[in-house]
Amino acid sequence: MDCPTPPEIPFAAPLNASHESGTTVRYACTPPESMVLVDGPPDVTCGQHGSWTTPTFTCFDCSNTSNITLTGNSGVLTSPGYPGNHADFLDCFYVISLDQPGPQAVTATVEYNVEVVADCIFDYFIINDDGEKYCGTGNFTKVFLVAGNQWSVHFYADYADNNARAFRIEYNV
Repeated sequence: MDCPTPPEIPFAAPLNASHESGTTVRYACTPPESMVLVDGPPDVTCGQHGSWTTPTFTCFDCSNTSNITLTGNSGVLTSPGYPGNHADFLDCFYVISLDQPGPQAVTATVEYNVEVVADCIFDYFIINDDGEKYCGTGNFTKVFLVAGNQWSVHFYADYADNNARAFRIEYNV
């Protein structure tokens, strides 16, 4: 049994339009260079009874200043446009609300490629206000101590270098 038109998802567009049972429709956040994809894979599947699976992803617009609130003890968050390049003039602040009150440890596995300039003055990201700005290229796994039930990531990009992917962070409590 075929499904109806794939569900409309804010700031996302389906990349194919098949409605046949068993078919998966993949979405892209639009416009990709200023959007953030979080949580699950960007797709839905047409079930055998003619209904789509529930989307597990969300696209957020992060052009200009934007506060993005996520919930849950584990997930993945990326900079706008990742794994492609991010847009210019971004100031994104992510707040992740955990399921339990703190204190607690959040393990973050981070992959990044951010414009590198001394002291990270142009493009950078900060995790949980630990005082360290990250720029350049690298990857690491680090445990962050969270006093309450929220932690955060701040990403800033100026206008100069749009040849960087920025970051992908996978986190777990």
